[in-house]
Amino acid sequence: MNKRLNYLLITCACLNLCSACDEGKIYPDDTIDSGRTATVTLHFTHLDAWPQKNNMSLISLGEDGVTPILVKRILEPSSEAEAVTVTLNNLNGNTRSIAVAVITSGMSLVHAYQSFPVNASDESLTLPETTIEVASFSRIQTQVFNAKCVMCHGGSTTTAGDLNLTAAKAYQSLINVKAPHSAEGKNYVTPGDLNNSYLLDVLEHDNHIDIFNGAEQREVRALIRTWIKAEAENN
Repeated sequence: MNKRLNYLLITCACLNLCSACDEGKIYPDDTIDSGRTATVTLHFTHLDAWPQKNNMSLISLGEDGVTPILVKRILEPSSEAEAVTVTLNNLNGNTRSIAVAVITSGMSLVHAYQSFPVNASDESLTLPETTIEVASFSRIQTQVFNAKCVMCHGGSTTTAGDLNLTAAKAYQSLINVKAPHSAEGKNYVTPGDLNNSYLLDVLEHDNHIDIFNGAEQREVRALIRTWIKAEAENN
């Protein structure tokens, strides 16, 4: 009788262990330590400019403000109505800020939309709910003009096409300004009017088409087209 009872007890214990394994509960939940965390709820507008070659991410940054320490990729929401909540786990003591940013697959910073300072305490952070304008002019400035254009357009002794694309002058040089090389008399950028924006002709044709590779070119075109359609604000 005792042998049968022991057998039943052992069998029940084994079944319980298997059940725990199936549920991923070999260890109690309270042993999982995410360290210091940072959580933010985000809303995104103008999703047509969502990065295709690069990645939208929540990142932590150190003293230099440009090298990501931790990265959590943000998937594109299904619509602008969808809120996205993202958490970074295990922030270390070198973290000085958290940013919503576009980064390369090699974890290089392309553009930071929004940055939040991080204090030196050990307390987890709930960051302010934030709306990100995906097709912002500031992203165009950093990802396109600063990276690819200013060498010829304002960053040296010459300004090709009389077009200065440095950060201090790019916006006023583009908006409703006649492009001297446009045979149709287009402006460089006409807010809301893709067909009367010569900047698109330059990037999609002419001798500038090879500035970006295939995937990056599609990303940049979508970014600029979406920005122009959204009235080309200085945002």
